[in-house]
Amino acid sequence: MLRLLGGSGTSRAVIRKYFISKFFADHLKTYKKRPIYWQFDSGKANGVKALIYLHRYDENLLGHLRTDYLSKLSQAYNGRIELRESQKLASSNPREIAGYDKEIKKIQKQQKELHDFDEKVGHLALKKIALDLDDGVIINYDKLQRDPETNEKFVILTKGVKEP
Repeated sequence: MLRLLGGSGTSRAVIRKYFISKFFADHLKTYKKRPIYWQFDSGKANGVKALIYLHRYDENLLGHLRTDYLSKLSQAYNGRIELRESQKLASSNPREIAGYDKEIKKIQKQQKELHDFDEKVGHLALKKIALDLDDGVIINYDKLQRDPETNEKFVILTKGVKEP
């Protein structure tokens, strides 16, 4: 099975990489750009990616995403930065120090992206957006990303589903 997914490393690493980079694209193809799993995506730095099953959506999901997932992820990023900073201070190897600096910068980018994403999700969570499955994926995918009062779009889902 892991050979089918491609890549090398531990089973966990191969599966994780597949879900982060390829699952949603495969899912879009399978469901002809009308997916039943939707992927929250913060952007290019991969600060946040999370899947939801459309049929399990309710108007409190965005609030739960923030409190149960995004806040914990932010804490994990902070902890990772602190760890790398302490490892950097303890090291005398210039190569290791450069590696730690590079990882710290990457995590800081992800952290900023997470913060920006959290603001968008927070705004939409307060709107308690209800979806109607009878409207179909295309309408609901767009609806979840729009302020119902101002019609302003907050891109929080991976692109690829047709626009209405």
